[in-house]
Amino acid sequence: MIETTESLAEQSLKEVLWKANNYTRIINELETGVHFQEFFSQYSSSSVVDFIKNYAFKKVYWHFYGEKNLQSLKEEKNQWSRASRFCLESILQKKLFDLQCQWRGNRIKLPGIELTSQFKWWSDHIFSCPFLEPVNEIEVGYFMRFLQESDLGYRFQESMEWQNFKVIKNDFLAIPSGQRNCYYNTWYEFHNHQTGNDIYFALNDERGTLEQYYCQLGEQEETGERNINPPDSRPRLEYSDEKRLEYFSSHFDSKESHRKYLEKKHWHSPFNRIKTALIEEDLLFLERQKVRVPIESNEDWRVAIYRAAELFRRNKTLEKLPIVARDYWARLDSGKPFSGERRILDTKDLESDLLRQKIILGRKRKGEQENLDF
Repeated sequence: MIETTESLAEQSLKEVLWKANNYTRIINELETGVHFQEFFSQYSSSSVVDFIKNYAFKKVYWHFYGEKNLQSLKEEKNQWSRASRFCLESILQKKLFDLQCQWRGNRIKLPGIELTSQFKWWSDHIFSCPFLEPVNEIEVGYFMRFLQESDLGYRFQESMEWQNFKVIKNDFLAIPSGQRNCYYNTWYEFHNHQTGNDIYFALNDERGTLEQYYCQLGEQEETGERNINPPDSRPRLEYSDEKRLEYFSSHFDSKESHRKYLEKKHWHSPFNRIKTALIEEDLLFLERQKVRVPIESNEDWRVAIYRAAELFRRNKTLEKLPIVARDYWARLDSGKPFSGERRILDTKDLESDLLRQKIILGRKRKGEQENLDF
């Protein structure tokens, strides 16, 4: 069924209102619920404020999209289209990371980018990123070669922290001079080997260093404004800590709510599997196929099963990727969003808002202009 412009607008408005109302409700529950207070009392007051806002935002997100995402996973007929979409996403993520390196090194400016955290934001909405050049045929060719040549021990659709600058940069710098770079993201490594774009990884993080400096000053200013004396020595409750987020969800939310959290966590990739169920899942996957799947001999039968399933997935993705790529280019030419992705109208970059406030407070403390022009 083709949705009209009016029906899409009405649906979008309902989604906005639902998210806004539930965000406010969850904030109120976390701030007033007695059973939360003992847990929060272990952590610094300022970090608890940030955690509550971030947790409420994410809880709204996984409740809204959890059921939809779970249903998508169950549609096996679309799994190779999803895998091919992941390939295009991976290409765009590498393009974004290369830009992040250059922006942090003060080599380029990007429209709408003021803070390092905004790269994570656009990573989560990669197909809508306005300043990224679209995927081209050469890049699709690179990724097809990557699927054909990379070690089967690496699940190409593994969930990644695509824009985690510090981790990727540290891994890159840890490789001895003259040796091939083997940091954890093997697609980035392959791409760099083909293009020479590892030159961007070597740039100094000038912008990130200044951000961190002003942010620390801003946190000191916040402490002063709240008249916390002596300073709060408790550890920070980091809202970006996924393990802490999962702990909070499992201990303080209902079983139904925690189930939705887990659905969202595991949705990103149909191959992002729990290790203990890996072999069983691979066996079931191979059994469902309507064709014979060859299996190489191996001294460990579990490795042989895994490699057969992974090779089959890659080959099916290689068959589908050119078709999905043509659909991607056709939609770009027609001005339509790819794979039904809508424009971002009702989402909020909470992390950047919090970072912006701290940096401006830090600049104020230094007697500098209260903006991000530094």
